[in-house]
Amino acid sequence: METIVTAETVQETLRQHVGDSPRRHRSIAALAGIPLPTFTRKLAAKECPFTVRELANIAFALGIKVETFWQPVPVKDRKLQRGTEPGEPDQQGVGGGL
Repeated sequence: METIVTAETVQETLRQHVGDSPRRHRSIAALAGIPLPTFTRKLAAKECPFTVRELANIAFALGIKVETFWQPVPVKDRKLQRGTEPGEPDQQGVGGGL
């Protein structure tokens, strides 16, 4: 069963992992590409002020599967979004030409 990763779970995992250790703060901030003062300030905030990119980088640094942040749209669903129904041919024409 796949665990859904939310911003809050990453933030909580991050707080548990780094604790009050300045050395860990530096290493995770460096791996995530966030300046240390910004990282420390955002980590102390109650809500989750990190951007999606920062969270993905932090999750990667912590060993959390980053793929769970993005759910790719299956090909059949992409067709539906373009306006075709299942079983219908695409409306882009059939080969040939002159």
